[in-house]
Amino acid sequence: PSSGSSTVGMSTAYNQWKKHTPLLYDTLITHNLSYPSPCLRWGHVVSEDSTATIQRIFYSERGASPNTIVVANVKIPKPKMTDPTKIV
Repeated sequence: PSSGSSTVGMSTAYNQWKKHTPLLYDTLITHNLSYPSPCLRWGHVVSEDSTATIQRIFYSERGASPNTIVVANVKIPKPKMTDPTKIV
């Protein structure tokens, strides 16, 4: 099989999985990276309000700057605050 058909198959499987995520998970937040991160660690809670929690994450990055640790904040919606129709 050619690499093109393999990519199409993976893309189709991913699209099917993504379509069904509201049935499988309460919340799913995705962000595409240029390269997959081999590891991620959750840090402390930065702030919290009635609709969301902001939490620090640390992840490694490969690619242009190998062996780099990225520090980022993630806004996590509180349960029952995410409308499943908004997850695309």
